[in-house]
Amino acid sequence: MTVKDIVDDLLKKEKRSASWLSKEMGMTPDGLRLGLLKESIKYSSIVQLCGILGVKAGVLFGEGEVLRTAIDDKQGNDDRQLVRLLKEQVRDKQLIIDLLIKERRAIRDE
Repeated sequence: MTVKDIVDDLLKKEKRSASWLSKEMGMTPDGLRLGLLKESIKYSSIVQLCGILGVKAGVLFGEGEVLRTAIDDKQGNDDRQLVRLLKEQVRDKQLIIDLLIKERRAIRDE
């Protein structure tokens, strides 16, 4: 499942359109669509998108799938350490995203 598919599913659940999301993000519908299709969307746009849709970034990228792929690619005794490091990275990135979302909401509410 692509990031675009996941975003489309989230929008469908919220009964919102992609054009609504692009307007909320200050992007053109085509720019948002291409960014999601090519998975070339900026980090700041991902943070903004997660704030608007009220989801964690892990939802968009299937953090469990990332860990599984990394483990499959890695051979040897370092698998547990690799999993621990990847989980820490996901946790740290989620904390950053949550803080940026909170900051964005505070600015918007002023």
